[in-house]
Amino acid sequence: MKDNIIIKNGEAFCKKFKQCGGCSYELPYSEELERKQQVANRLLSRFGRVEKVIGMESPERYRCKVTRVYKRAENGRLITGIFKSKSLSLVPVKDCLLEDKRLCEIAQGLCDVFSSFKIEPYDYKSGKGELKHVLLRKGLKTGEIMLCIVTKSPALKSSHALVKAVTEKYRDITTIVHNVNSSTFPLTLGKKENVLFGKGCIEDELMGVRFKISAASFMQVNPLQTVRLYSLARDMLDEGTKTLIDAYCGTGTIGLICADKTDRLIGVEQTPSAVRDARENAKRCNIENAEFICADAGTFMRELAQSGEDIDVVIMDPPRAGADKRFLDSLSQLAPKQLIYISCNMQTLARDMSILKKTGYKAVKIQPVDMFARTRHCECVCKLVSG
Repeated sequence: MKDNIIIKNGEAFCKKFKQCGGCSYELPYSEELERKQQVANRLLSRFGRVEKVIGMESPERYRCKVTRVYKRAENGRLITGIFKSKSLSLVPVKDCLLEDKRLCEIAQGLCDVFSSFKIEPYDYKSGKGELKHVLLRKGLKTGEIMLCIVTKSPALKSSHALVKAVTEKYRDITTIVHNVNSSTFPLTLGKKENVLFGKGCIEDELMGVRFKISAASFMQVNPLQTVRLYSLARDMLDEGTKTLIDAYCGTGTIGLICADKTDRLIGVEQTPSAVRDARENAKRCNIENAEFICADAGTFMRELAQSGEDIDVVIMDPPRAGADKRFLDSLSQLAPKQLIYISCNMQTLARDMSILKKTGYKAVKIQPVDMFARTRHCECVCKLVSG
């Protein structure tokens, strides 16, 4: 497969720009930031002053998580690439400007390994084949690399020999996991997982806190910019915070980073494996004022409100769809003094802030942070206070 990255006048460009759909912009980065600022102002300025978007020092190679699918080319060779946006058509991609260079090299090199073991890629139209996709994750600080191989059925052909071939070719891979996903949903992970090599997870360090990251863990894909984002959220906490709730806490990342600024940290997450990771992360970092609850965050906060608990701060980092009505109703009942809202979708952020404004909250800080260069997405962290 020919390299799709080209250099023009000292700048890198991708020949797959119009085919892949992964990137939205092919502009000088300064112009991209201007467009994102305009969007932030249009959506959020009615709630208060929108700060200047914090951009990246380098808008390339920032993703430490890579997903690749595989298929047979017309000549019979196994090739890898990315699904075209809103499609199951594979766009052959040897390299990606957004992704870690080493992870791209491994994803490409696995074509030869899988071919040698006659592992056939899964075809979503016919339902034939086994290999659905691979997921690669890398710890920025530790350099540890995870390979997760996702197949349709529990049987992975010659798994011991396959592991030996992969680890001999890529000695920097520290763990290999086999995930079984029998559903027809693309690029998802199943519940069944087998550790074939190593610990079954990688570790990384963020702002002095060490985290365990499994294949299914939510972790920001841009670790350098995550430090900026979470530092902003941490700095928004008022002095003397007694109780902090980290809603949608995942593996506890943002809460544990803020733990030394509160007397009591409560993380709430409904995914059992994430809660287990969060508890382990707290233990390994000797953070003793943190507890993690496996529950729906909205239900948990409603129960706290009914018991008369006094909560100082709620940090919320919902998925792209934003917070649902039940969660916001529960938040209104709990009535924390302060909210820190981290959003990856400024449209749903604007929608939710309109609702929060009606319940008595006002924004005192609105700070966009570009986490996803060359895409239309922009993160934002807001501090809201009651009264």
